[in-house]
This record gives sequence, structure tokens and C-alpha cells, in this order.
Amino acid sequence: MSVADGTEFAYSLDDMLTEHFRVREFFWHKGLKRETWARHPKLRKVQVYLAYNLALKGEAIRQEAKVPIHINSGCRDKFVYKLLFKRWVKAMKEGRKVAKPSRTSDHFFMNDIWPLGVGAMDFTPVGFDTKQLKELFDWIVLTWAPDEYGQVIFYPEQVFIHLSNPYEILGDVGIEINKPLCNKILIYSYKEKKYKPYRTV
Repeated sequence: MSVADGTEFAYSLDDMLTEHFRVREFFWHKGLKRETWARHPKLRKVQVYLAYNLALKGEAIRQEAKVPIHINSGCRDKFVYKLLFKRWVKAMKEGRKVAKPSRTSDHFFMNDIWPLGVGAMDFTPVGFDTKQLKELFDWIVLTWAPDEYGQVIFYPEQVFIHLSNPYEILGDVGIEINKPLCNKILIYSYKEKKYKPYRTV
């Protein structure tokens, strides 16, 4: 089965969302060895739709980068949040500077952590270094219109980009509630432990 357009949705982890992206890439956590999507089929359908839109963005990025895209993180649930929080606590005790997991991250979409999230993916083109990834980050910011995404965040130390769906995807209510989060373009420094605006739309 394949998700060829916006009218049919895959329910198996091995189904294709688009030509190069599988459902599994957005809804499987290797560390926990479990799916991260909702148990309720109707919520799951919405999640897969939001992931499908991200996969379409991934196809455009893949074409620009001219290499496959590795998705480091897709949909998260409360179990992933607990794991990330434990890792953050451990890092703080060891004196390491890492980002505290956010309860309002778009990764936590359509679940009890953050029901109004719109879906997000952290990704790195295969073989890209920090300089190449920064050039791709610039391309996204300068090429796409502000209403084509919600957040684009560059993490230079960990060499990945965070990209979320536009809040408009949830309609007027989603835009109003998520207004403080809308259309942010940021660079996160783990060394300084803070986000720096790249350009705010």
C-alpha cells in the first residue's frame, strides 16, 4: 500500500508515505522499540496525514541536497518525552549542556503531551557536515514562503535541522492558539544553551 495523495493513508509502518519515505521513519522509536503514533485509528489517521505533508517537504529537500535524507526524529509520544526528560536530567547532573525537551514541541502532535502540535521531523542529509547543512538551512529559509512551515531550527553542534508543518494546517483555531510559536526560524547553540533568531517572520 502507498500513500499517493491526500485521500488515502497508510496504517502499516512499512507502507510508503511518498516515493522515498516510509511511515516507519516518522512513527518508530528505536530505543524504545515501539510505535509512537496514537492507538485510536482516527487520531492515527490525522497523524499520518501530518507526517505525509512532512514527507512531501522531505522529498523537496532530498532533491535539493541530492542525497538521501535520514530522519532522526518524527512523531513523539509521552513515552519518548519521559525518556528524553530522563536523559536531560542525567546530562544536567553530569554538567553537560543539552536542550530540555519541550512539552509544546511539534514532535508531540495529536497526543496527550501536545494535542495541537502539527508534526515535526529532525533530519540530516546523509554525509552532510555542518557547513553543508547550514547551506541547506539557508536554502529552505530563502526558498520557501513563510506559510509553508511552522518552525525551521538549525542545530549546528548536532548537525541536524528541525522542520515542522505550518500551523495553518490546523485551520483558524490552530493558528490562533499556536500564534506565539508560528513561523520561527532559529539556530540553537548547545554550548550557550539558547536559541538565536535567524530571522523571525
